[in-house]
Amino acid sequence: MTNQQITLRVRDSHTFVEGRLDGEVYKGLKKALGYKDDQAIWKMPKDKNGRPKGNWDGWQTTVCYSKRFCKCSIKKDGTHFPTGLLTKAREYFGEVNQPYGLIDERKPIKRTTSFSMTEEFEPRDYQQDIIQRACDTERGIIKMATGGGKCRCKFSSVLTDQGMLTFEELGNGIDAETYDNRQAIVASPLTDSRREQATEVYYDGWGPSRRCITKKGFVSTATPDHQIKVLTQNGIVWKKTSDLEIGDYAVMAKDQQLFGNSEELSPEDAYWIGMICGDGVWTENSANRNTIKFTNEDSHLLNVWSDFGKRHSLNAHIRKHSTSVSAKECAITNKEFCNTKMRKWVSPSTALRKAMPLSIRQSAKDRVAMFIRGLYETDGWC
Repeated sequence: MTNQQITLRVRDSHTFVEGRLDGEVYKGLKKALGYKDDQAIWKMPKDKNGRPKGNWDGWQTTVCYSKRFCKCSIKKDGTHFPTGLLTKAREYFGEVNQPYGLIDERKPIKRTTSFSMTEEFEPRDYQQDIIQRACDTERGIIKMATGGGKCRCKFSSVLTDQGMLTFEELGNGIDAETYDNRQAIVASPLTDSRREQATEVYYDGWGPSRRCITKKGFVSTATPDHQIKVLTQNGIVWKKTSDLEIGDYAVMAKDQQLFGNSEELSPEDAYWIGMICGDGVWTENSANRNTIKFTNEDSHLLNVWSDFGKRHSLNAHIRKHSTSVSAKECAITNKEFCNTKMRKWVSPSTALRKAMPLSIRQSAKDRVAMFIRGLYETDGWC
């Protein structure tokens, strides 16, 4: 039986097969335009002896045949496959003597050396060089995307619309050498708004890095190839961290006004947490691990302590200090409170390891302000 002629309607991203394909030809097309998943052997159902069972052989196809079962990100109706596989499909149809016509509806390619998709894009010299060489030879493979190999340390903080988070917190749960979709607006020195939309987090694993500290105390730990903007006599230039020298002037963005949006903490509770981080005691290894302590002689702060206890139905003791005439020792002993709310709000630590808690870094601006107020009123200075 002679196969009926079909039409391949070629569009920019997908090619549609119009007409009826013989069943065996269709099965062969799915196989020809498919691939075997690297992890297929672990996904295939097996019998008690460890041998694969069932009909699936681990082969994945790129051919879709209806909108209902379409695997594309934008669902399409009709039999179709990625246009990038058009040559392979034509070779297959030639092998099985399947007659076809071809209608090419792709938009004509305008040759350009500019690959910017936004007016805020700032091309780098090395990018332009690669693009130019690829255009001159009319072919080229760019193996690594911009930023590849130029990584920040997972402990480095970044301002986002979800709060001030480390890269480890932004990419929480992903494995090494893995991409994951994580949407966030992040602080950036590369745009006029000093903000950019981030869409992915990539965890590259461990490697050599350099820790750079400015005179004002800003810290950036990054791989040797990571570049930052530096002010020189010739203007602002990009410089690798491996080439930075003591005395260089780093260009910094400011006034991004990026804060978290969590309102789980009340402003009063954020203020109390600031007091505890500033001059409180609660450590994991303490014999009194279910007790939070605070010593002060300021009547305002002592009243804040009492009000906190009333607000959370806790017995907040205030008693004379054993060695100071004017100071009072404040204490809350409550196992349930320490194991639930306190552990969620503050990480137990010794004085040298105290840091701004995640609960505060994810909070809204007014909560962050109250935390800083509590911190400075107990153990701060300018």
